[in-house]
Amino acid sequence: MTAFLQLPLDARDPDRARAQRERFQQWVIANGDSARDRVVLVEPNPWLAQSLRERWVGWSDVTVLEASTSVVTDPADISPASPVEFFLAATDAPDYRSMGPHASSVRRRFPHSEVQTKRIPQLPIADVLNLAHDHAIALVAVDGLGPDLAALASCPALADVAAVAVAWNVPSRALKDRQSGALLRLRNQSLVLSGSAWGESGETSMLVRPTSLPVRVQAA
Repeated sequence: MTAFLQLPLDARDPDRARAQRERFQQWVIANGDSARDRVVLVEPNPWLAQSLRERWVGWSDVTVLEASTSVVTDPADISPASPVEFFLAATDAPDYRSMGPHASSVRRRFPHSEVQTKRIPQLPIADVLNLAHDHAIALVAVDGLGPDLAALASCPALADVAAVAVAWNVPSRALKDRQSGALLRLRNQSLVLSGSAWGESGETSMLVRPTSLPVRVQAA
């Protein structure tokens, strides 16, 4: 039995985030077993979280966490009672797809709307990975634009992950610059860059652990 995990996606480009959720689901359906494998999704937007539950209704073991991931890697260093503030535009109803931790981004997208706040619980990435329980983690999908990639690269539990899919919003010619820092730390933890996970070339990067079972990837 295996597990597939997707961390939150940057909401500053809602269409990109939606496409990444859909492609992740398509990848899991093609590579997983709906009767045996576990799916864990982290979505701080409660309205989108509900739509995700509806999208995955055909999968037997799905957990959708209405939370934000914390860049703190040690669960002992964060309290569940310390939520973070997210911002949303009143005219972005009904699902508030642009809700996120950047008020300036919401105001740019909806300059004439009232901006409201919503407090969202946060979880360390280590806690999210632990939700795989007795399932081997076949894939963790992470957004390369925010702090989650660096936090994941520093997480000791990453040693038990077979593959990591990193989503970008840049074309392949700019990918080389994005592979510094956290992405290099992933490669230094015995994860090997192996083409694209899904989508167009440069849209995602797939890193796999050579000692793991084969992981299906797209050619770069």
